[in-house]
Amino acid sequence: MRVRSSDQQALAGLLRAPDVTVSFADDGALLVSGLAAERIGAIAAAAGIAVAELSTVETSLEDAFVDLTKDAVEYRAASFEEEK
Repeated sequence: MRVRSSDQQALAGLLRAPDVTVSFADDGALLVSGLAAERIGAIAAAAGIAVAELSTVETSLEDAFVDLTKDAVEYRAASFEEEK
């Protein structure tokens, strides 16, 4: 889930739990996994934190593939010395 609120730091602290992952996106939005949107909204509301964005983040198949294979090396460029 992608979340923007009136108090990102406070909401992040409230959402953190053993089965919940909370991180910050480059633009400052919270990225939350392990909680449903309804639960995130309820936690924010109970704390008096206004929520401006609460949306599902979907990864494309291409992004998932690139993420899974980012450490695999299929080829490598020859160095200048090898070409001689």
